[in-house]
Amino acid sequence: MNKVLAHSYRTGGRSIPIAMIVILGSWFAPSSLTISALQAMSPFVAFLLIVALGQFLVMQQRGIDISVAGGVSLAAVLTTSISRNYDSAVGIALCASPAIAAGTFSGFLNGVLIQRFAMPPLVVTVAGNSVLFGFVVWISGGVPATAPPLLETFCIGRTLGVPNVLVVAAGLMIVLLIIERKMLAGARARAVGISQDAARLIGISVPTYMIGAYAFAG
Repeated sequence: MNKVLAHSYRTGGRSIPIAMIVILGSWFAPSSLTISALQAMSPFVAFLLIVALGQFLVMQQRGIDISVAGGVSLAAVLTTSISRNYDSAVGIALCASPAIAAGTFSGFLNGVLIQRFAMPPLVVTVAGNSVLFGFVVWISGGVPATAPPLLETFCIGRTLGVPNVLVVAAGLMIVLLIIERKMLAGARARAVGISQDAARLIGISVPTYMIGAYAFAG
């Protein structure tokens, strides 16, 4: 009986809080569930979904990453600062590469400090967040930069009525789910999250997956 209840919770029980929020929202603020309101919120949903994907991997390894805000801000500043003189898809993609590299490197450093030096994840990532925001102020000079027209058009544009950023977020989620559920790397990452000692005994490189999770989240 307990196994049946546990399975029921895993498959549907976690949807109950979401359903309650929707019901209460429809009762107290009916306009929040209109098509126009949902379309207006969808870019923010996409942004949170992308961030949540990284946090999922970190928490799977029994960690936590508080440096997300600094990493996202640094990525935005780098992308807009470098790409302001470009207005082609290839140019913008190349300009986004330093932002991705910076985020990955900061996550990698977090993972190394946490895994190799046994430092508390909360302390490491809070400190890392402060450092990242310092780079944001240094690079931007405290002055916000605007995105090039092509990048702005893509971010606020829609494909078949669905915001482009939501399509990108959904694509990333599908790729991550395939890796996590259908590939050997995903099975090994789950094994490390369940028990590091057991993972070591079967030959899994625990540092690789722990540091990799933080690097991806960055």
